[in-house]
Amino acid sequence: MKYNRVRLFGLMSLIAIGALTLVSDEVYAQSMRFSIKIPFDFCVGSQNLPAGWYEVRPLSAGSVLQFVERDGKHVSSVMTMGTSTRNNPVKNTVVFNRYGDQFFLSEVHWRGSFSGRTLTKSSREIEMARNSILKRVTTTDDEKP
Repeated sequence: MKYNRVRLFGLMSLIAIGALTLVSDEVYAQSMRFSIKIPFDFCVGSQNLPAGWYEVRPLSAGSVLQFVERDGKHVSSVMTMGTSTRNNPVKNTVVFNRYGDQFFLSEVHWRGSFSGRTLTKSSREIEMARNSILKRVTTTDDEKP
C-alpha cells in the first residue's frame, strides 16, 4: 500500500515537471519574440526573403528560429546554435553577412542577454564567400511597426 502511494507520488511529480517544462518553454519563446524591419532582401538558410517587417520567433527552446513576415506570406525556419557576446545588447539585434549585394542571416541577439543564436553557412553563402569580401551588417529593432 505504502509502495503504491510512493509510486503514484513519483508519477504525479514527473507529470507536473513535464507540464511545467512545456509551459516554461512556451513562456520563454513568447518572451523572446520581437519585430524588426529588415531594409534589404536576405537569405535564411537556402530561402530568399524580401525586405520588410519580420517577427523573430524562437521555437524549441530557441534552437529553431522562425522569421515571419508581417503579412504572413513569407515564413522561414532555421536551426541555430548558441553563441555569446561580450556586450550586453541594449536592443534586439540581427546580424547579416554581406557578400556583394547578397545578405545572409548570421546571428540573432536579444536585448539584455549575453547569449544569442548563430546559423551555419549555407552552401550558397560558402560559394559567395569564396568570391567576395565579407562585410557584417547589423540591424536593430529601433523602429517600431
